[in-house]
Amino acid sequence: MIFSQSCLLCGQMHKNALALCQSCQQDLPWLNTHCTRCARKLNFAQMLCGTCLQQPPMQQRTLAVFEYRFPITPLIQQLKQHQPILLGRLLGHLLAQSAHQQYAQDVLPQALIPIPLHPQRLRARGHNPAALISFFAQQALRAQQALRAQQVLRAQQALETPVLLHTCRRIKNTPSQRGLNSQQRYHNLRQAFEWCPDQLPNRYRHIAIVDDVVTTGATTQSLARLLQPHVDRIDIWCVAHTQQHAIT
Repeated sequence: MIFSQSCLLCGQMHKNALALCQSCQQDLPWLNTHCTRCARKLNFAQMLCGTCLQQPPMQQRTLAVFEYRFPITPLIQQLKQHQPILLGRLLGHLLAQSAHQQYAQDVLPQALIPIPLHPQRLRARGHNPAALISFFAQQALRAQQALRAQQVLRAQQALETPVLLHTCRRIKNTPSQRGLNSQQRYHNLRQAFEWCPDQLPNRYRHIAIVDDVVTTGATTQSLARLLQPHVDRIDIWCVAHTQQHAIT
């Protein structure tokens, strides 16, 4: 039974399972037509952008649910600061909803690896937003797939998709990335992560790196570069992706 609750954005009472009313959920800045490999927005129906065709990135697919703009921006800020469980559940479920749709003709990752926080930052914040999103996305994927009895194999796969928290460590407490350009962000993240070989079983050959927001891609690419020699396929999952402009 679902009880009435107030929408996080407009304040109206509703009976949706998540914390947004149907109207506000529909009005979110969904990232619809985009390059499947880097998530750059496209103004036409094409699988890959020109950049990815000429210089393919390390990830095979980027799953990005929204453009990083209002009202997604304050929701992610609240996730990091004030309402981690409520917002983690909302954003994780929306991420899983998009994964269920976009992987309809593809194979879901065997494991999710959230971007790790440095221990000092984790202690100060009290939680890792990427990890919360990962756990709630895993939970929602399990429920979605289990309801589709005709897709037994995919349901079984979702049930076995773990969130791996200790595969990588953040060993460099990097300054904030805010205000840095792409080159500065990559320099900032040099040798920021460490791989823990005993924490990534060999059976996980297809993994997804999970973050709340991808801006230049410096963070996810740094971690992907570390993991690439040890897996067969890397995908990137994020709730929001910063878009400079659409390719026309």
